[in-house]
Amino acid sequence: MGSDGRRHAAIGIVVGIVVGSVVGAAQAQTARSPDPALTRCAAALREQVVELNQALVASQARHRANPVMVTRLQTLDAELQPLRARLGRELRNLPECEQLGQNLAAEHERLARMAGADPQVAECMQANALTLRDTLLALDGAAQASSTRPAQAAQAQLALKRLDELRPDLARESQSLASCRQLAGALAQEKQQAAALQSAATGPDPMLEGAALAACRASVVDAYADTRQAWRDAALVAGFKPGHPVLDGAIARLRQWREEVARPPATLIDCQALAQALELERGKASGQTPSNKPASG
Repeated sequence: MGSDGRRHAAIGIVVGIVVGSVVGAAQAQTARSPDPALTRCAAALREQVVELNQALVASQARHRANPVMVTRLQTLDAELQPLRARLGRELRNLPECEQLGQNLAAEHERLARMAGADPQVAECMQANALTLRDTLLALDGAAQASSTRPAQAAQAQLALKRLDELRPDLARESQSLASCRQLAGALAQEKQQAAALQSAATGPDPMLEGAALAACRASVVDAYADTRQAWRDAALVAGFKPGHPVLDGAIARLRQWREEVARPPATLIDCQALAQALELERGKASGQTPSNKPASG
């Protein structure tokens, strides 16, 4: 086995001992007093230790051709021994566990600054930053458009609060590829919800559109009655009788309009189109003059 292989194996053994110690300490603590908060904290410590081990091994692999960096990483590995010793002791209380978690996070940050981010992690973090920007823009548009819609404005505020809670993790330099991808999944959901919220906020107000549709439906009933009366007046003035092509055509169209009016339009756009068509039909009736009367034989 080469020097790199022996070093990686040694790191794995040390971290394995630390993980086992943390697990044992957590189990012993749980046996005495099952504190859910301490149990969660101990689980988080185990994940941090594993991530730090993976990051250290990956950093050494990336910089194995750089003797200076290899030496620095070996020094860091040695400097982690006191922290590993603390992790090997039994966890007495939650504050101690949280302090160890902060120390682990600080060491992970130091490793990230020293060795640089893994290219895959850097790419993932950049993509997350772009997703965060797009999500914030969508939520900003939703919040501005929702000034008259309290429910949607409240949803936008909740979404912004969730994003604020994600910001520290997104900005953390010591992310692993797995944690970065997990954040990417959370951001994707937030972006999708923000887009839906923006669409709902900028679309027609359902209450206002419902009232406008009801008013339009009432107006087309009146418009049909006015159009039918306009053709009666036009036929009387022009002397149209049944069989006249103009009058027969108008009667056929009025039947169609009556069916359309009897079947209320489903949308405001359809209703407005029907109202406009009836207006044009009434204009045809008004355009009839006595000169349209057929010549006597």
